[in-house]
Amino acid sequence: MLYYELPIFKSSYDLAIELFNFSKKLPRDFKYMIVQDLKKEKSFVVIAILKDLLLVCENLIIMT
Repeated sequence: MLYYELPIFKSSYDLAIELFNFSKKLPRDFKYMIVQDLKKEKSFVVIAILKDLLLVCENLIIMT
């Protein structure tokens, strides 16, 4: 299974799209501050998903 087929990845991607669409309505200066924070948080979410996926793969290898 590829990472982009995981339900958690799809959900987090959908959330990112919703946040992007919402941010279009914000004032420019406020949007810049929020977007910078969201970029950092997005990276943490992606890293956490990939770490969990690697852990699952390692466990599958050990079990076989």
